[in-house]
Amino acid sequence: YNHIKDRHRTLEAGSDILHLRNLNNWIKSVLFQKHLFPGDTRGGLGAAVLDLACGKGGDLGKFIRAAPGRYVGIDIAKTSLEDAVERLNSDSRRWGAVPVTLVECSLGGSSILEASPRQVYADQTWSTAPYAIPPSLFDVASMQFALHYMFESEARASRLFTDVYGALKPGGSLVATTVNCTALCARILSTANPASSDMTPPTTDIAEWYVAVVDHEPPIDEKGLTLLKDALKRRRRVLEVWLSKETYLQLCGIEPGAEQPRCGLRYWFRLLDGDGSTAVDAPEWLAPREVIDDLAQKAGLRVDGYQPFAEFVEERAQTPEGRASLERMGVPDTSGSLSQAEWDVASLYVVLRLTKPI
Repeated sequence: YNHIKDRHRTLEAGSDILHLRNLNNWIKSVLFQKHLFPGDTRGGLGAAVLDLACGKGGDLGKFIRAAPGRYVGIDIAKTSLEDAVERLNSDSRRWGAVPVTLVECSLGGSSILEASPRQVYADQTWSTAPYAIPPSLFDVASMQFALHYMFESEARASRLFTDVYGALKPGGSLVATTVNCTALCARILSTANPASSDMTPPTTDIAEWYVAVVDHEPPIDEKGLTLLKDALKRRRRVLEVWLSKETYLQLCGIEPGAEQPRCGLRYWFRLLDGDGSTAVDAPEWLAPREVIDDLAQKAGLRVDGYQPFAEFVEERAQTPEGRASLERMGVPDTSGSLSQAEWDVASLYVVLRLTKPI
């Protein structure tokens, strides 16, 4: 994680997934606008925000528009947090009056509610000191495109939900975007094939791989004169989902004597950007809806929403305000939508909301 490049700052308009990125940012903006403006329940004070897996601070600009009263960001990678500090410093006019704390911590690995020696950025200074998140302090917790990493093990996911419950005020919510396990498994089971010898696997420690792909198919001209071979040359890979043969057979239900575990089913998510680089290239873990519900409820959280991206967008695009905001953030392409490949990738995600009951 400390070696991930900060690519989104210099994203070019020619990116194959530009509109997908814009869609993701639009969804997060809508979520933050809704949940960081819950009325006058705080007596006019801004929301206390806990940003889990905050990374390089890519959402700081969205949070500051809601005028938060306090911000705490947590991430496993110190170098990512240092990038977040740069962002804060570059926007000091708006962030200068907001108490900000950044904490290096492996979420789910150790409890953020228990004091442990950590790298902490506070009062514009880094230090190593015992630090714990203040309990019952936060109005909103955010975890964007990262919750599924917690499902490496049930213990890790359980600890994360328990920490979220402990950090939130009664009535506070975790708003998250994460992988739609049902949709991803459906794509894997319907399209995955054994990896061909000309493909580059994510690691060399697995002998047999299966891979499901999403390709951007170039449009055929209306008269049908585009030669198929020319169209195939212009086809571009957008997504590869890699999984071991063992995991694939577990999903198929045909692994001899194997019982499908609730957590720990790993796949490798490789999102390509069309310029020979990758936007995401990392191991992830399947997070089944029923396991999310079970572990969240055991931690004391109420599941208030689990909505696929397509439904989330369609519901809001019906209003003039929603459509205008989509266009303002550059979500639709010149055809007025996203490419089919981008929609295929977007369909693999959901918006999740968990609430600590009053």
